[in-house]
Amino acid sequence: MEVAGAVSAGGDIEGLPSRIAMVAGLARISEKQVRELVIAGWVRAIEKFLEVEVLNEDEERRLIRLEYLFELTQADLGTSEVWQSPKANAA
Repeated sequence: MEVAGAVSAGGDIEGLPSRIAMVAGLARISEKQVRELVIAGWVRAIEKFLEVEVLNEDEERRLIRLEYLFELTQADLGTSEVWQSPKANAA
């Protein structure tokens, strides 16, 4: 189960929070660690999309939905180096 994979076309974004919570509980992963891992997955998804080209409308919509489901803030996401990428700045 990977956040970046869920963001890709066909991935189940809606069920992701409950699946992650279940796995985190079984593995005794703290909420803080889960949040950090989700943010890292969000960043990986953007990097993956930008390897190919600029984000398309569906990819952007799915990333925004992921932000909403995990209550990620711009401060959470803005700390990522992905925004320093020349490809990201072109988007």
